[in-house]
Amino acid sequence: MKTPVFFSKINSGRASLFAALLALTLALPAGATTYYSVGSLNPSVTTSWTNSAGVNPGNFTTAGDVFEILPVHIMTNASPAWVVTGAVVVDAGGSLVGNQTPGMTMGLLTNYGTIRLTYSTVARTLTLNGNLDNRGTITTSATAANTIRFSANATWTGNGNVGGSRIQLTVDAGVTLDITGLTNSLTLSGAGTGQVST
Repeated sequence: MKTPVFFSKINSGRASLFAALLALTLALPAGATTYYSVGSLNPSVTTSWTNSAGVNPGNFTTAGDVFEILPVHIMTNASPAWVVTGAVVVDAGGSLVGNQTPGMTMGLLTNYGTIRLTYSTVARTLTLNGNLDNRGTITTSATAANTIRFSANATWTGNGNVGGSRIQLTVDAGVTLDITGLTNSLTLSGAGTGQVST
């Protein structure tokens, strides 16, 4: 018996959908998990995060893991410095406050909320080992210069304005930072001197 054309199309559509889902699954790193903030806590402590099954991460160094700061959570980095191999996402309404020496290091950063570098008399650094997609606000308030450092080839998309006081942008030697995807020009503004160095 011949299969009607209608059912053949459905079956081929399922096969295409299955193939697409399989390809997407294989592209993700093995063991990659998304963890969500559980409150306005220190992000460098594993109990400040949970996945959809209610499990805390064992570490912040598993490649591909994503740490998402939920709306209304203001996560302030205290001791120890927060080092994330994977990605950090700050949702709209969420905040990441950096005030720890030497600073924070992350693979990828996507910001829809607010990132505040509130270091005082000691200069600190936000180091990115990958791309920055800034759809929110990045500000500084400090008497010592704070640095956004790109230590690996990266693309900065979204908002290129960093406001506040005393901010530096550093791109390590041999590293390329592509800013052609910015929705506005790269601007380091506010009190003090804004610098770009390579």
